[in-house]
Amino acid sequence: MTTALGGCPTCGTNIEAGQRFCGECGAALSSNAPTEFSRVATIVTSDLQGSTALGERLDPESLREVMTTYIDEMRAVFEQHGGTIEKIIGDAIVAVFGLPTAGEDDALRAVEAAAESQRALTNLNNVLEQRWGVRLVVRTGVATGQVIVGEASAGQHVLTGPTLTVATAMEQNSPPQEVLLAESTYEAVRDAVEVEQMAEVTPKGTTFAIPSYRLVAVAEHEEAEAAVAESPGRVCATCGSDVAEDSRYCTNCGSELTERRVHRETRKTVTVIFADPKPSTLDGSALNPESLRDVMSRYFAGMQRALEQHGATVEKFIGDAVMAVFGLPIRHEDDALRAVRAARDMQDALPALNAAFEAEHGIALANHIGVNTGEVVAGDASLGQRLVTGDIVNVAARLEQAAGSREILLGPLTYRLVRDAVQVDEVEPLTLKGKSEPVPAYRLVSVRDARAAVQRRAETPMVGREQEMDGLRGMLTRATDERGCRLATVVGDAGVGKTRLVSEFTAISSNTARVIRGRCLPYGDGITFWPVRELVRDACGASADDPGDAVEAKLRATITDADVADRLLTIVG
Repeated sequence: MTTALGGCPTCGTNIEAGQRFCGECGAALSSNAPTEFSRVATIVTSDLQGSTALGERLDPESLREVMTTYIDEMRAVFEQHGGTIEKIIGDAIVAVFGLPTAGEDDALRAVEAAAESQRALTNLNNVLEQRWGVRLVVRTGVATGQVIVGEASAGQHVLTGPTLTVATAMEQNSPPQEVLLAESTYEAVRDAVEVEQMAEVTPKGTTFAIPSYRLVAVAEHEEAEAAVAESPGRVCATCGSDVAEDSRYCTNCGSELTERRVHRETRKTVTVIFADPKPSTLDGSALNPESLRDVMSRYFAGMQRALEQHGATVEKFIGDAVMAVFGLPIRHEDDALRAVRAARDMQDALPALNAAFEAEHGIALANHIGVNTGEVVAGDASLGQRLVTGDIVNVAARLEQAAGSREILLGPLTYRLVRDAVQVDEVEPLTLKGKSEPVPAYRLVSVRDARAAVQRRAETPMVGREQEMDGLRGMLTRATDERGCRLATVVGDAGVGKTRLVSEFTAISSNTARVIRGRCLPYGDGITFWPVRELVRDACGASADDPGDAVEAKLRATITDADVADRLLTIVG
């Protein structure tokens, strides 16, 4: 029998003994409520090779069908052996054995699943070759050890720890269509497997070499009745705790309890950001796992703030990779510009983070970022996760890999969409893995203020709209003759030419009237007076980069009435 301890201080819901978080609103019930926990688990990382070239050969729908067929097949194999698909990005799958519920044979079940996935892929390739003329090549790595699960926000969590790095290193060094086991996994299953010892592997960012073993065979054994003990009720997918049927949040870890939903696949143009912090120590020594865990959790939190402020959908954080999509679930006309601004904010947030990381842990982050725009087919191909499939996802990842420290590389379509709002350095076309032709790329130098994004030069003459233009000219004439204000609101469906009409009218009117511009931002904090601020800055010739004293001097030189100037200065900050 549980004992009620009163109400949640945030929403008033009754709280039972032992609760760390409110099941209704997710609020922490004490200042020391844990935000992370450690668990021994086995990680299987499986990466599809050649997906970039595959994207060039197939149209988005065919590529989507191939990828969905592959991922669904792999998911069925991993889940059949008790694993949890933790992440699917593009062509990479990360499966975890031991979360949310741990079992004594997690490592063996992971190895069995990895071996079964290779057999399933052989059969699947016969189908794919017959229907689409393609065959998939996959490398798989397995590692066992401590993983740290920490909350990034409600409904998300950060998965970190050296085990993820080791599993990735095993995958990257695995022969094609093979499974490579780390020593930690081999020691746990050595009595049940046949292996061939391979060369030692040095994980990225470390100096220690780890013995590796190519999986040859798994001994047959009598399967247990249940790989994981079943819970009598609902179970939190993050920490494995039992939760009440009517709870919205886990009372142990605070994660949002979401049900899998069926999403209709859609074809959309989105912008994808890939970022890799590439942590390293200042003295060149090996990274300390505890220090790295703290650094990565704080890095993810900082990057998430920058991304979500601009409307991104951020994927779950695993290891050291960050991926975000602009245009899902809601598409905006300025998704590409939002993504570029978010990438810039991510880099701007890094110096303060690095200063703290260097002082506390002797660790610095480089943050390589790639941004790419294009068409994808979007849907839901894992446990409640979005999946975007298309060539642009792979190219975004390749751009990130090609970017230097603290650099942002833009793909060709991204640049074309934002060229009036950014300053870039054109780089030599990149020879990217899997691409038959070099890919144009642009190094971001700066992002201009919002006005530049809407002052694009018209390259073709405007046709029609005589009636609307006459109406606007008439209003301007009356305002001039009567020396009084007139308000015109241009309304129409997206894409009919509202911006172009206003641009043409203001261009013509600038011969007889002074035109100043202000724009309402579609998102962000502290934007109530943004259009007024832009109008004032435009009127007095102040740029977005001008310091406060320069703006004040220009404003007072333009507005001779001191009281009016004081009020306007208050508005523009």
